[in-house]
Amino acid sequence: MHDSLAIDDRKRDDVIGIIKSVYETYGFEPLGTGSFQTEINPDEKSVEANAILAVNEVLERLGIKNFAIYLGHSDVLACILETVRVPDSLQPKTFAAIRNFSKFNIKGFVAELQEVGVPENASTTLADLFLKTDEVLNQEHDINQTVVSNLLNIVNIDTLSELGAILRLTGRKPVFVDPALPCESPFEPGIVVEARTSGLDILGEGGRLNGADGRSVFAFSFDIGNIVELMES
Repeated sequence: MHDSLAIDDRKRDDVIGIIKSVYETYGFEPLGTGSFQTEINPDEKSVEANAILAVNEVLERLGIKNFAIYLGHSDVLACILETVRVPDSLQPKTFAAIRNFSKFNIKGFVAELQEVGVPENASTTLADLFLKTDEVLNQEHDINQTVVSNLLNIVNIDTLSELGAILRLTGRKPVFVDPALPCESPFEPGIVVEARTSGLDILGEGGRLNGADGRSVFAFSFDIGNIVELMES
């Protein structure tokens, strides 16, 4: 038992060591175990793109297969919910259902939205929209172009341009726009980033924070437990 625990600790230490070495090369500083942050400088290129490149390098070096990095924006989801006339007061209550959306349980998704007060017609419209988005995200070609095209009449052009700039800076890395990504506490409204496997295992997530000294920072936290488990399997 003690030997097994020692091996697990070494694996965690190895994972954290690789994360630390990669993130330091990208100018990030430690925030906690498996978590890093960098100050947001408006004069520099997208800090989110830099973070995404670091996440991609970390996961590749750890040998994680079949992962992708998903890019969202709080304004995108807010515009979608506003378009289907979900009141502002109810929007945060929809996040849990949206995050757990599954094409295999549409009735459950609609029922969960209705439980928090979203009208039936709005719930079914959201189910249809996220189902179509899920289908697009499982395509092999032009995923981001299709998603953005579908959002043109819903989301303001500045937000879409911000997402587009990040995609250009990350090049051909596996980064996909996901309109269903909510911006939840502790992150500030804006860009959100989530890494997960094709089996939907969460590998980490990030967003903007107010730093302890009042600075605006971008932070990303890896799920060390999930990563070690995937490496062992």
